[in-house]
Amino acid sequence: MIVAVIVYSQFGTLFPSWFSHAGLSYERGLEVGMLGIQGVYGDLTQVMGTMVAPFLLLAGLIRLFGGFGLIIHLSFWVPKYIESGIAQMAVISSMLIGSINGSALANTSITGSFTIPVLKSTGIKKQQAAAIESVASTGGQILPPVMGVAAFLMADILARPLVDIFVAATVPALIFYMTIAISVYQIDRKNDVSVSSDRETLIERVPELGEWIDADRQSRSVLYTAFEVVQFVLPLAVLFYYLAYVQTTVMRAGMYASGVMVLTGCAFTVIDNHYSGGTSLRASGHNAVEKLAGGMYDGLHTLAPLTIVVAAIGLLVDTLFTTGLPATLSFALIDLSGGVLAILLVLTMILCIILGMGMPTSASYLVVALLVAPNLITFGIPELSAHFFVLYFAILAAITPPIAPAIVIASGIAESNFWRSCLEAIKISAPVFALPFAFVYNPALVTDSRSLDSLWAAIFVVIGVFVLSYGLNSTRPLPVLTRVNHRVALASSQVVFSIVGILIIAIPK
Repeated sequence: MIVAVIVYSQFGTLFPSWFSHAGLSYERGLEVGMLGIQGVYGDLTQVMGTMVAPFLLLAGLIRLFGGFGLIIHLSFWVPKYIESGIAQMAVISSMLIGSINGSALANTSITGSFTIPVLKSTGIKKQQAAAIESVASTGGQILPPVMGVAAFLMADILARPLVDIFVAATVPALIFYMTIAISVYQIDRKNDVSVSSDRETLIERVPELGEWIDADRQSRSVLYTAFEVVQFVLPLAVLFYYLAYVQTTVMRAGMYASGVMVLTGCAFTVIDNHYSGGTSLRASGHNAVEKLAGGMYDGLHTLAPLTIVVAAIGLLVDTLFTTGLPATLSFALIDLSGGVLAILLVLTMILCIILGMGMPTSASYLVVALLVAPNLITFGIPELSAHFFVLYFAILAAITPPIAPAIVIASGIAESNFWRSCLEAIKISAPVFALPFAFVYNPALVTDSRSLDSLWAAIFVVIGVFVLSYGLNSTRPLPVLTRVNHRVALASSQVVFSIVGILIIAIPK
């Protein structure tokens, strides 16, 4: 892509219509992309070093000190209280881990290695297991506080406090989860899942779980689990305290939280190994240091490739802005839409999905935020609504056919047909594709999340999500169509439910 942009910047006169421009000289291209304070050395690279790096360090420490395993361990409580609990367990663990991970593809491969076999072992069809995992892993990218690193980039681009982004993202993230939960519940009922949800049974059926959950955990007390949770809650509490109350810089808050994670993680590891495992203090301390070093390496290992990608995106964006393409693209989209907002949004959706295909969350968001979101803002859409609109569709590119890289990975793990998995993923995530339109027609969902208007809009969106999800996943047609051929009646019912659901989600409240 970078090579294509450089060629485009140098030979702009050779391109037709909207894409034509005067062309940049060789010296000007180097100055914009590589030699000046723009491009590779611009603001985006600075954001990676000052805002993103401390949080990736924190994520690495949480993972190596056992945070991911604890998430999976706690999610085993869900099947005790919810009928479709085993499938919901997979959704919860994938979304929570995906929020920290920063890549839908990486999260699908990491959590899918155990969630997909668990889902299949309960009687859920393999293509449905692949769909559930890929959609849930993708949804983790919009879950606060990390949001796949996109939260920090959005705060910098919009020059807003990071806490504002967290608050704005909370209601949509909850609606996203409810969407998946409703669909998964219906899938679970259709498959008549009755396999035991006992932890021992599942670990026996899916040996991969043993790598994440210690066998000793099942016999340990609730008090022990509470202390285990505290070691991860304290760093997050420190993070929110410094961001929301003290209102210090993101970098300082992230470093404070990482420092507390080091203290609590090392202390818990030493105490756990010495008093529960019977090892010496020296060996326990050595184990804690190993986890600390592993966590730091994990954070750096994630940061390095992301920084390279973001630096390249900086070169790409600044070069394109110098050619004038974003402004031309804005006028082109408005011209194609004929000034009709709904058509403009559909065209923007398609463009965001194309630009986001196969890219990590941070990179895909940067591209659409800097090249596409200004078009919506020019049209009069609030900044936050515009940015959340393009963010969601850039992320949903991971599960959008024909590329759908997250589904490629999930279907490979599940040994299912790719296209059938795509069809199931569309049924599960269809309400999510309608959700960004609600951000535009009901901006209070993200621009004023604390108000009654936001609550009122959220209630209607949830109702619309339920109607749309029920219609797409139900096996029973509407009663008035019972005398018609079953397939025709079912397809007609799905169309009716889809139209009603989309209208409830999108119409202004």
